[in-house]
Amino acid sequence: MSVYVIANQKGGVGKTTTVLMFASILGNKGKKVLVVDCDSQMNATNRLESDDDQYIDTIYDLMTSEISVKKTSETICKAKPEFKNVYFIPGNPKISRVEPLLPQFGQETILKRILDPFYKKFDFIIIDTPPTVNILTINALASADKVIIPCDMSLDSIDGADLIRKTLDEMKKLKLSSASLHGIFISGIEKKNSNLTKEIIKRVGAEFDKKTVKGSIPASTKVGEAAMKGLTSFHLFKDHPVTNAYKELTKKFF
Repeated sequence: MSVYVIANQKGGVGKTTTVLMFASILGNKGKKVLVVDCDSQMNATNRLESDDDQYIDTIYDLMTSEISVKKTSETICKAKPEFKNVYFIPGNPKISRVEPLLPQFGQETILKRILDPFYKKFDFIIIDTPPTVNILTINALASADKVIIPCDMSLDSIDGADLIRKTLDEMKKLKLSSASLHGIFISGIEKKNSNLTKEIIKRVGAEFDKKTVKGSIPASTKVGEAAMKGLTSFHLFKDHPVTNAYKELTKKFF
């Protein structure tokens, strides 16, 4: 079992889409996947929950109460049927204000302690993170085995990726994390041979070891269309270039 964190300090780079695509593809292969929604926007939760879900506790409740295997177990929800073999811990808008409520000591590893008893119950745990480096991102990195960073076609996303890398490096020095930077990919590419695409790929290659750059995802309105229907392109557009690109990334990362 491995814990994967999808992170970038910049928003809008496709973190939640990536989490849900990986979970869908892996679940369809018979792997049991747990998605942990640590983003106050709750996009992953909104896509995974069914209309009749009436969960009481969320990631906020788990992080602000005494850690209990029973409470965590009761908080884990089964995703709607289209997401085969996928489970999730619901997000909560209040999670962005959780830091003052955490204990003074050991607050960086609360999520790890919550998830520890469940590592053997899932093939993969995938954590969605907020578009910032805060206590939630730090908790996610402390829980992780592997970190994946999506970038988009902007220099800001490369800066955001670099901040995640530096944060991970600092945490490893402090022995708060043993996670590895598993890879980076670029999403939203419209024309592979455009000057902008070439420049972005060049910048990513200059900032990071070229071996960490695992591939790219083409731009497409199909991603948004699928999201509006509460699903992913994997469910609705089986042979679309976006779906195929994510399938290839899944092979490389998992």
